Amino acid sequence: MITTEDLALAQALLSSGKVDAAEIEKALASLGGENSGKRLREVLEARGFLKPDGAATHGATIIPGSAPSSPGVLDRTMMASGSGIRPAQPPAPAAEDEKRPVRRIGRFEVVDEIARGGMGIIYRAYEPALNRHVALKVLIAGQNASEDQVQRFLREARAAAGLHHPHIVQVYEFGEEQGSHWFAMELVDGASLDRLLKQQGAFPPRTALRIARDTARALHFAHQKGIVHRDVKPGNILVASTGKSGAPPSVSGDQRPMRVLLGDFGLARDASAGSGLTLSGNLLGTPAYMSPEQAAGRTNQVDAQSDIFGLGSVLYELLSGKPPFQAASLGDVLSAIIAAEPLPLRKARPGLHRDIELVVSKAMAKEKSRRYATAGDLADDLDRYLNGEAILAEAPSAAYRVARWARAHAPLA
Repeated sequence: MITTEDLALAQALLSSGKVDAAEIEKALASLGGENSGKRLREVLEARGFLKPDGAATHGATIIPGSAPSSPGVLDRTMMASGSGIRPAQPPAPAAEDEKRPVRRIGRFEVVDEIARGGMGIIYRAYEPALNRHVALKVLIAGQNASEDQVQRFLREARAAAGLHHPHIVQVYEFGEEQGSHWFAMELVDGASLDRLLKQQGAFPPRTALRIARDTARALHFAHQKGIVHRDVKPGNILVASTGKSGAPPSVSGDQRPMRVLLGDFGLARDASAGSGLTLSGNLLGTPAYMSPEQAAGRTNQVDAQSDIFGLGSVLYELLSGKPPFQAASLGDVLSAIIAAEPLPLRKARPGLHRDIELVVSKAMAKEKSRRYATAGDLADDLDRYLNGEAILAEAPSAAYRVARWARAHAPLA
C-alpha cells in the first residue's frame, strides 16, 4: 500500500530532479507487488538511488529535467494501484531569485516537456548559439539503458539525420550527456494525425489524399537512401499549418497551406545492412498498421512495400475515421491483416469516389507484387486524382477476387 509519506518523498524527489521520474514510478508501483509492506525510501535505498540519510546518490540523475512530468507520474501510479490516495499538489512557484538554475543537456537549455513515450522523453529546448528552439529527445532509461535500447535510439537518430527532405522531421545532431543519450531535431508546431483523428474524426477526402501524397514522397526519398521506416502510423505523421494562423488544418475541407512531416524512425532499418537488431520472427511495427508480412513475423520480407501497405492503412483511417482492421485481441487483428479484407472503403464512407478506393486497395494489397512498386508511384497516382487525371490503379479481376475468397475460406489441413 502506498502511504502519504511515500507520496511526499516522491514529490520531493521529482521536484528536485535528482532521481529519474521513471525510476520513482517503478518503485511506487512495486509497493503493491514484490515490495509489499516496504516503504518507498527502503526500495530506493535498496536500488541505490538514496543513501540511508535520505540524500540522492551521486549519478542518480538519469534524465536531466524530469521534474516537470511529476504530477503525471504520480497520477498514473495512483490510478494503477487503486489506492485512492491522490498525490500532493506541486509546491507553489518559487520566487524569481530562488528558482533553480536552467537545466542543460549538452549546449541546450531545457524549457519544458512536450511528450513522453516508451523509450524517450521529448523536451522543448533552446539553443542559445543559434537562437532557436528545438525538440530534444532523451533516452528515458538514461544510464540504465540496455545495449539494445541504446542501439535502437541511435539507429533512429542516425537514420533520420541522413534524410534531408521537406516532409521528414529534420534531425540536427545527437550526442551523450553524463551517460544519457539524446538527439536534437526540428521543433514542429503542429499535431500528429492520431491526435487530429481523435479530435475531429475522418478527414475531407482531398485533405487526406494530400497528406498521404506528401508522406509517400517522404517514404520514397527514405527508400531511395536505403531506409525502410517499418512503423508508418498516424502517430508518426505530423501536420503543421504554414499559414499565418499557425493552427493545424481542420477537417472542414479548407485548402489552407499545410506541411506534412514523417518522423520517428525508431524501427527504421538500413535495407543494405541485413536484419541488424531484429530477430527473425519478432513483430515489428504497430499492429493496426502492419503489412501482412510484418503481421506474420516474416521480418526478412519487410521492405519498402511494407511501408506502402502501412501508409495505405493510414489513408484508409483518414478517410473512414477507423483503422482498416479492428478486433478484440492482438491475435485476431494480426490474423485479419494476413487473411481478411477490410470493409470496402466506400461502405465505410459512402459517397467516396471509386478511384480513391482503388488507390487505397492497391496500396493495401495482400500480395506485395500487387501493391504499388514504389512509394513514389503511390504519390504519383494520388497526384493524378487530385489533378483530375486518370489514375493507374485498376480494380482486381473477377478471377483474382474469387481465388482470394477461396484461399481465405479454405478449410484448415
